[in-house]
Amino acid sequence: MDTAVTRQPIVTNEYVHNFVGLDRHPMGPDYRLRLPYRIEIEMPSGVLGRMLPRFVRKLLPAAVLARVERILLRRMLGVLIIGDQEIGFRATPHQPFYCLLKGFARSERPQWELVHLPSGVAMRETDDRAPSRVAVWGTTHVISAEVFVDVHVQPGETQAWTRRYEFLAGPRLAQD
Repeated sequence: MDTAVTRQPIVTNEYVHNFVGLDRHPMGPDYRLRLPYRIEIEMPSGVLGRMLPRFVRKLLPAAVLARVERILLRRMLGVLIIGDQEIGFRATPHQPFYCLLKGFARSERPQWELVHLPSGVAMRETDDRAPSRVAVWGTTHVISAEVFVDVHVQPGETQAWTRRYEFLAGPRLAQD
């Protein structure tokens, strides 16, 4: 068995998909994803353009491709209602959506909380590390708030962090 120790640092990131749906209720107007900071959407440069076939990307000038990306992003996120500190839904999404968030910070409060308003059932994540990035992905039956942690480990060192999940039920959650 090879027991050689690497002499190179480990530089990567870690996140959890958190595909969450509560009590099998489809995503839609009865849900709120609450965050502890003002929500701003970051344009994921080049990500949406990769959804287009390669021959189309080669034919389109960069400015046109950027415009197409903005249109696709608006269409993809059109089902969402982006509030000051929460994301809601106009309707049940019928295709996946994805966005990167700006403005996130380390918080003593949960990094996110998903609430099903009629039932008061909720799930939340609290982390002991500042996020390096936050993304939100979802589709018809789930949403995933993805809190990224940067990993920078020198040879012989370790890095640890904790994610804590809470599952809650009660009518007071719908008003909090």
